[in-house]
Amino acid sequence: MILGKIPELFGNEQIGLEAMAKYYEYYYAHRKDEMSYKVGVKSSAGQEDTLFNLLSINSQAVKAYKRINNQNDPILDFRQSFQTAAKAFQVIDSPTRGVVVQYKKKGIEDSEENGEEIVKRPVWHG
Repeated sequence: MILGKIPELFGNEQIGLEAMAKYYEYYYAHRKDEMSYKVGVKSSAGQEDTLFNLLSINSQAVKAYKRINNQNDPILDFRQSFQTAAKAFQVIDSPTRGVVVQYKKKGIEDSEENGEEIVKRPVWHG
């Protein structure tokens, strides 16, 4: 069944609020396993975990605390690892390189060589 072919499901509007809500509901339901955002041993977390866990109950940190402190619960109720999660989070999960390109009269020029990378600085022409 193609839902777009049944206009009554979306208040007879193909791109109305009901259709968009249903789209995101299906989109996130289909990707639910990815939504916890897994981090690995090589990340700043230093362990297999998820950002969702680091920012919620942080079960691995609580478990480590209990192991070190003779099974006593942490005194603080706030157990989130905000800084670790922030360092581990990457909006684009692939190695990328920023590029500056000339636009109209503004461009770039090489200022110095730093190892393999050339440091560029913006300049105005004209």
